[in-house]
Amino acid sequence: DVVVTVTTSQEPVLRGEWLSAGAFVCAVGANDPAARELDDAVLERATFVCTDSRAQALVEAGDLIGRVSDWAAVYELQDVVAGALRGRSDESEITLFKSNGLAAWDLAAAARVVELL
Repeated sequence: DVVVTVTTSQEPVLRGEWLSAGAFVCAVGANDPAARELDDAVLERATFVCTDSRAQALVEAGDLIGRVSDWAAVYELQDVVAGALRGRSDESEITLFKSNGLAAWDLAAAARVVELL
């Protein structure tokens, strides 16, 4: 299963109990410390958590702020994409990507599209 949340909700809209083994959660909303898309059970069940930027998540990721006890265990997507870090070691693991978006990445992708035109 792939589950994507994109909301500005102040209350969780995704419950960890709803996730099946092997689910991948991509949480794109809740980019405010007071917002939440994910309940605590999603974080408890996720065996691998990554974000686009740990530093940015520390100030923006309402789903993680105050709920993550070890920020060193919140990895950065660039390390997974570059192959420096394996995101999942077993097909039954639940993985979570908490995206806050990075303007630099958006600009790089747009520049590449323009270059290809």
